[in-house]
Amino acid sequence: MQITTEKLEENQLLLNVEVEEELVEKSLDQAYRRLIQKTNIPGFRRGKAPRSMVERLFGRTALMEDALEHLVPELYQKAIDEQGIQPLAQPKLEIVQVDPVIFKAVIPLPPVVELADYRQISAILKEATVSEEEVQAFLEEIRRDSAPWEPAERAAKMGDLLTLDIKAEEEGKTVLEREAVPYVMAETSKEPAPELAEHLRGLEKGETRDFRVTYSADYKDEVWAGKRIDFHVQVGVIKEKNLPTLDDEFAKGIGDGFENLEALRQHLRSRLEEQARRQAQQQLEEEVLQAVVAGARLDFPPVLAHQEVDILLNDLTRRFEAQGISLSQYLKFTNKSEEEIRDDLLPRAKERVRRRLVLNAVAEAEGIAVASEEVDTEIEKAIQDAVARKDELGAALNTPGGRASIDNIIRTRKTVARLVDYATAKDTEDEIPVVAEGASQGEGEST
Repeated sequence: MQITTEKLEENQLLLNVEVEEELVEKSLDQAYRRLIQKTNIPGFRRGKAPRSMVERLFGRTALMEDALEHLVPELYQKAIDEQGIQPLAQPKLEIVQVDPVIFKAVIPLPPVVELADYRQISAILKEATVSEEEVQAFLEEIRRDSAPWEPAERAAKMGDLLTLDIKAEEEGKTVLEREAVPYVMAETSKEPAPELAEHLRGLEKGETRDFRVTYSADYKDEVWAGKRIDFHVQVGVIKEKNLPTLDDEFAKGIGDGFENLEALRQHLRSRLEEQARRQAQQQLEEEVLQAVVAGARLDFPPVLAHQEVDILLNDLTRRFEAQGISLSQYLKFTNKSEEEIRDDLLPRAKERVRRRLVLNAVAEAEGIAVASEEVDTEIEKAIQDAVARKDELGAALNTPGGRASIDNIIRTRKTVARLVDYATAKDTEDEIPVVAEGASQGEGEST
């Protein structure tokens, strides 16, 4: 067996193997013996027909295919053992020729991660501030949410609740048809379809309007992205909010024991401040992680990104199904193939792989581990927080796969916290360096 190897881009190895004629002949004989044990050949008892007869009946090509189906995987394993190759995943074996037999394999190798000096990264936790305007806006939101809807005998305006009979078509084909759909007129409203509010302004009960909406190719809602939709809408009931007066009685009616409006304001300020602190912490973690990833040099095979695409596509499919849309319907609606969707997801998948590899490398370098008791605590918390089917959830989380997943979540959390500790421990006001001088994100990594 003659073996040659060649290093390829994206941390892959090309393995070429030329097989000796004696090994091929031996494998052909084994294929012949397998065949005669399960085939009735006229004039011969089962298992007794000579090989020449079998080759005339089935052809040497069929015998060779059976022989190589067993021989090539065996020789591949022997070749990588001899060469000391440790594949990350099973490659696709390709037979190049049969006389002599030569096969090849593009082998994905384990990823290579070279970390920069991540302990030198610095960052500042931004101050979490809340303005009086933000508190007032929150209070107005509660005021609106608590107000009842009442019929309005006037033209529709922003903030109203309408009932709509709606039909949407793309190039004459109906893509949406519903009756008596509740619709709050707001720029952020997405159901039953986005960007309807402006077209409904000024309509009165019973009036209709036809209009066209052209959604950009990168529109945030994938269902509508890149489409030109013709809408026919009829307005039913128009309702408005009867807003209560913001006073102490309003605060008392909210519940939770607020004695007056000022107590409610202070409570809302505390909630907004806590939210601002969480957002500041998340932003800090994101900045630190971006800097650590940007400073690292990575080389990993495409199989890792493609596996991540599978995960993202499954997540996307579940989101569509939650909206009553199948993946095939979405592909038809967007006029895209599954392969095109995979291509769209690939950049995001690569970034997720980069982050995971870097975080794993940092965790290993820092000796960050997770105790079994920590996993137990996390599972118990998840079960307690669940609103239903607690027993099923507990059983699922306590499987080896479930525990491994939780272990990874905790380990990642600890690793990010360690990196943030390093970044914020320095007495500096400098902005966080996103990319080290002389390096760029993507250096040494697959694309």
